[in-house]
Amino acid sequence: MVQIGYHASHEQFSPAELLDLVRLAEREGFDLAKCSEHFHPWSRRQGQSGYAWSWLGAVLQATSLPLGIITAPGGRHHPASLPRRQPRWGR
Repeated sequence: MVQIGYHASHEQFSPAELLDLVRLAEREGFDLAKCSEHFHPWSRRQGQSGYAWSWLGAVLQATSLPLGIITAPGGRHHPASLPRRQPRWGR
């Protein structure tokens, strides 16, 4: 069965905005929602980086959608294992 989900992108929106967007997605008929899980933004231009796990707690009380996370680059990691400073790709 095909399910259509909403990606709650912590890189693009504040946690409060994302909560409103997931509520809207539920009202509009989306089947599930997933959020990005980043310890910090990928770059300075991406000023948002809500903490996925506490944000998911807020969404769980506000919606009945199944929820999950999306982790890049594809493997599961503990956020604290990321480097403190952003790597400078291509240097």
